[in-house]
Amino acid sequence: MPRASLGVVAFPTGDDFSRYRFRVRLPDETTKSVYLSDWVNWMMVEGDVRAKPPKPLDPGQAQILDYALAFGVGDTAAPVRNTRELRKKAEPVFPLPGSYEVQLTLCGFSPPLESNVLQVTIKPPADAADILAYDILSHSVWPTMFLNPPADILCFQGVSSFDYSGFLRKGSAATSSVLESCRTILARCPNSAYVAYARLFLGAALSTAWGQRRRVFNPDEEAKGVRLLREAAEDPNLPRRYREQALLTLCSAVERIDSWLQHSGRNKMPSIESILGVASVDTGGLSAGSIFHTVHRTLEGTALPGEHKLLASKFTSEQIELLAKAVQSNSDIIEAAGVSPLQKELQEHAQWARQELCKIPWRDPENGRLNIGQLPAYGRFF
Repeated sequence: MPRASLGVVAFPTGDDFSRYRFRVRLPDETTKSVYLSDWVNWMMVEGDVRAKPPKPLDPGQAQILDYALAFGVGDTAAPVRNTRELRKKAEPVFPLPGSYEVQLTLCGFSPPLESNVLQVTIKPPADAADILAYDILSHSVWPTMFLNPPADILCFQGVSSFDYSGFLRKGSAATSSVLESCRTILARCPNSAYVAYARLFLGAALSTAWGQRRRVFNPDEEAKGVRLLREAAEDPNLPRRYREQALLTLCSAVERIDSWLQHSGRNKMPSIESILGVASVDTGGLSAGSIFHTVHRTLEGTALPGEHKLLASKFTSEQIELLAKAVQSNSDIIEAAGVSPLQKELQEHAQWARQELCKIPWRDPENGRLNIGQLPAYGRFF
């Protein structure tokens, strides 16, 4: 997929939403306008619309944002407000190989602000591995699915090349077909440029259980998805917008898996009273999971002085030793404390992903949060 840069020399400074379109000149010399191509409807200004008005950029400042210009809504005879109607009208921006010209226009100004003109050349697959991967993708249920990152349906503010609502309605058959296409690309075309996208989509599917109406939680299977998401995010062939989605999906999947394992462990683990052989224990309002976690930190030598004092104030040394043995040997307690080998591995993946999010230009380098606002998911688009 092409990667290049567009820029404009000025941005709005008020609190109104910016309005933008891309003017695309096709190889046959015709021109069309494309909007809502990215699955997120970005504000082309700095600031978070959900919390505060956009802040103006000072002279010489720039805000970098990668935009997934591959699948969008073209010119329409009449304004369309409904998101389902919009998605039905969406199509690939670069449908055929050839030379294209792209220009960004910020509307609402007189005259409108226009960017530089970008030359884009679309080439057909040439390498044998890419030709095979393209053929596999072309015969899949959704041939255009790689044209946008695999975002959750609730995140859509623009349009996406992957119709999630239709996909989910088709159920497990569609899920199996899409995932099989990704697996086939990974198995038969390991050196193809499409592999990074196949890992991303397969990882997102496994880690979030796409299409399962009655979900049966499988932490080992979903952990495979998390590992694929990290592999995808580490692949230099993956564009930054796709890499960002891989990192975000990874973090949310780890949080969900870890939470489920802790909940499952708490439901099955023995009580503190049964471990100590007493009728009741005054934990001072602390949950058993918190106490087990503190005991584990003590065993690892990572407990804070206050945690040592907490245990000593509630339990005798003999009781602490009994709790330590239980933490070391009982798998349910280990999961409830969030320290099983799988949980530790997943937590390391999430920590890495959060650090990587801080390196993305349109995110805060301190906390990884967005520096660019988004228009409301179901608000006015134009």
